[in-house]
Amino acid sequence: MTNVTDLERVLSEGVDFVVHCAHAPLPIFYQSNRENDQMWNDNCEAVEILVEAMQKYGIRRLVHVGDAYSALPIEDNYGLAEYVFHDLPRNYLLDEYGESRCRGEMIARKAVGNKTIDAIFLRPVICYAEDESKEGDSELWRRLKRAAESGALPYIPHERRGMHQYISVRNMSDVIERSINGLLKDPVKYSGEIVYCLEDTNVTSFVQVNWKEP
Repeated sequence: MTNVTDLERVLSEGVDFVVHCAHAPLPIFYQSNRENDQMWNDNCEAVEILVEAMQKYGIRRLVHVGDAYSALPIEDNYGLAEYVFHDLPRNYLLDEYGESRCRGEMIARKAVGNKTIDAIFLRPVICYAEDESKEGDSELWRRLKRAAESGALPYIPHERRGMHQYISVRNMSDVIERSINGLLKDPVKYSGEIVYCLEDTNVTSFVQVNWKEP
């Protein structure tokens, strides 16, 4: 939400906790300048507007949901470690998308450093729905399939291609709930923590997790 008036109206109605999950979709193809500006607006400016509104209305608690890939630099293979990728990287594996999300997260982290809010920063890997009949394919998976069907997404065969880590939407919701409870119980202990969210450190084929028989 980047409409300041609407946001402040909501926050002024007795809100005492914010979970920020909103972000622009990951672009698969090149974007127009207008689409690129909107991406920065959704990923970075929206966080700045939210933090400023929280400070204005004295709302201290925030769970910020980012992602595990935006902070990864190009051709780096340290693994998912919050102590390695704690600051802004020298470059971004996801290009401007990764930078926009990292800088948005950093705005909230600076507010934590200034002691104006208490926040936990979650960085989930790829989220999937456990019951596709109810929740459907993810938007990312649908866009990837459309790109493949049009011939715009080449397949490069190799035993280690497309290997990722995952977390279900249900388990991600549980992590968010635990983060809320942690900030409510002991904000001094948990505020500022960066948490990578995944179910298994082993990697699994993207196709194996996402492909469904017709």
